[in-house]
Amino acid sequence: MSWIRADARLWGDETRRELTAALPSILAEREKVKRAGWFN
Repeated sequence: MSWIRADARLWGDETRRELTAALPSILAEREKVKRAGWFN
């Protein structure tokens, strides 16, 4: 996930904080989708 860190550095601290805050829910959504069988 180093590209996220590189992009966040370009965007600045505020965006990095928002991205970090959003990441858990993004990953949780992906897990839900995987459990629903959309991706194997």
